Amino acid sequence: MKRSWEPSDKADLHFVYKYVEGASTQWDDIQRKLRNLPTKPAAFKPDPFTPAEDEDSKPKTKSRIDNKTEELKDLEDDLDDSCFLEEYRRKRLAEMKQTVEV
Repeated sequence: MKRSWEPSDKADLHFVYKYVEGASTQWDDIQRKLRNLPTKPAAFKPDPFTPAEDEDSKPKTKSRIDNKTEELKDLEDDLDDSCFLEEYRRKRLAEMKQTVEV
């Protein structure tokens, strides 16, 4: 019967205990106070969050507006194509329904 505290592999005979980063024991604190251990390194503190530059927050320029008009023209072309396809689809479905009824 295998117990949970036994190592899973014969070669793995050492247990490694890990603490939360930056945490220390009372013993370590006393030893640091007596200067037997080096001082604790400062805890990692990430830089404050700064959001990335957004296109909407940039100042408006003529070139940016020109780019938007090109995008709008492309979208209008797509809309015209989709309207045509939708109309063609309706006509084709009506024709198919007529052939089924006959």
